[in-house]
Amino acid sequence: MGSWATRDFADASRNKIGAENIGFFNVPAVAGGVGTTDDWSMNAGLTSAISKPAYDADPKRIGNG
Repeated sequence: MGSWATRDFADASRNKIGAENIGFFNVPAVAGGVGTTDDWSMNAGLTSAISKPAYDADPKRIGNG
């Protein structure tokens, strides 16, 4: 499953596993590891990134390769 499946969990007519069976957990802390238990991993779908220097140099070029 991917992040697209979460929309079905929020729709009672499409949720086949029940809201009580949905949860989440944080990646456990590892001694000497990077990060803290306040850091959360998240998959939130598609992302976009634009290079400010490239965009400022030629705004018409972005998205055209």
